Amino acid sequence: MSTLFALTVFVFYRILQQRGIGLLVDEVQNGCGATGLFWAHEHFRFSDTPYVVTFSKKMLTGGFFSKESFVPKDVSKV
Repeated sequence: MSTLFALTVFVFYRILQQRGIGLLVDEVQNGCGATGLFWAHEHFRFSDTPYVVTFSKKMLTGGFFSKESFVPKDVSKV
């Protein structure tokens, strides 16, 4: 991973934090150990966990995890 890429990710993450916007991480290509850690975003050591993590392919299934605070109060209206 290049230093410029890592710096760009951290600047973007800081902007999200300042504006109260949740981080969504797409791990479809890089999850499941492809980068040396189970989740590729673990390399960044963010100060908080992402709001949503999507995954698929290598796990032979697709899905997502999300923080409870990200789930709508009335899911029947989604």
